[in-house]
Amino acid sequence: MNLTIGDIEKILNSSSKFPDKQTRIRTFAIDSRKVKSGDVFVAIQGQNTDGHRFVNDALHKGALVAIIEKGSCTNCIHVPQSINALGKLARTFAQENNFKVIGITGSIGKTTTKQAACSVLNSGFKVGGSIGNMNTEIGLPLSVLSASGNTDILVLEMGARNPGDINYLCNIVKIEMGVITRIAPVHLENFKTIDNIIKTKCEIIDNLNTTGVGLLNSDDTKLKELGKKFKNIEYFGCEAQNVQSIKYNSQGTEIDIKGEGHYFIPILGETGLYAMLAAIKIGQIYGLDYSQIKSGLEQTVNAPGRLKLEKIGKLLVIDDSYNSNPVALSSALKLSKKFKANRYIAVLGDMKELGDEENYYHILSGIEVGNMKFDYLIAVGEKADLFQQGAVKSGITEDNIYTSPDWEHGYQQLKQIIQPEDLVLIKASRAVQLDKLVAALKGGK
Repeated sequence: MNLTIGDIEKILNSSSKFPDKQTRIRTFAIDSRKVKSGDVFVAIQGQNTDGHRFVNDALHKGALVAIIEKGSCTNCIHVPQSINALGKLARTFAQENNFKVIGITGSIGKTTTKQAACSVLNSGFKVGGSIGNMNTEIGLPLSVLSASGNTDILVLEMGARNPGDINYLCNIVKIEMGVITRIAPVHLENFKTIDNIIKTKCEIIDNLNTTGVGLLNSDDTKLKELGKKFKNIEYFGCEAQNVQSIKYNSQGTEIDIKGEGHYFIPILGETGLYAMLAAIKIGQIYGLDYSQIKSGLEQTVNAPGRLKLEKIGKLLVIDDSYNSNPVALSSALKLSKKFKANRYIAVLGDMKELGDEENYYHILSGIEVGNMKFDYLIAVGEKADLFQQGAVKSGITEDNIYTSPDWEHGYQQLKQIIQPEDLVLIKASRAVQLDKLVAALKGGK
């Protein structure tokens, strides 16, 4: 990284006692356990822990300086707000390196779309992207600051839990392309309505530079209608891109596009499909040819816990444990039935942050489990009874429905009923920790 201690002090209009201001830093860290020699530690006050408690630990591990809001220590840079300081550093770093920035937001598929876009663009450019799914006011600046100075294009996820969140992120980086994947009822606890979600996601279009392009999923009727209100809008989607055929198999998703050819991405389901279509369109807008786009898609690496089909022993398991919402769950249920199996078992956990509609959506999803002819349901978490209510309404016998307070009990229930060649779909919001159930299943515990 080209930043020096002196650069950081100048950007933040604050100083430290660090003696050599020309010393270059390695990177920025917010977790003292991951600090390495040459880092700058940023102490952040979080909901569950306060980074200021670990400043000395970070310095002892080799951090050159610590950015802090309170207290005192050797080699500390004092700022009013650490998160704002992080954003200011990222903004300056992005401006000085003149990165082209693609922002990706949406209720479903941000990380997968980012992965596919990065892989495609790597065929012709030096590309940087969000680290994992780091898409918040903390994660996005860290992703920007981790980019190499010779990066041509940065592909960044932009998440939102409240109105104005994307405006804040777009104040850190100026975007020349804004992508909206799909709209779904997520974070309703804060947004209250789908319309508020749409307005917030559209902040990414509002913040485009003067020559910027908005890229919307035209298969999402809300986004297709919305596109009429903006200039410089392009579309991706099955209709917009003349998709002639779609095939899902154990390796991923294949499509044929009229006038172009055959494409494959090693990611399953609608999430893989729309990530592929968005990445194709992004590649074309940036001037890549068919062979470059095709090769990039084929090398896409999916993130953990997202529609990963695995053979575990004699079971076929779809690990979609990373997160859940009603639309994504519906897609996962439909995808599961495309694979032949002895029996179909859904292990489903709570869908968080649905606000006043949470009971409705859990019952509705339980109904869909039955409508999709699943043989068993194991419902995990506080809303397990609601999944059960819906499943009973749609024809699953109560003997084939299990409810559990946590993943450990759910795992024990699953072990009792599984048979060779069963297909098991595992999906929940992260707080339910069904990723641990997947790990236990792999470990045969």
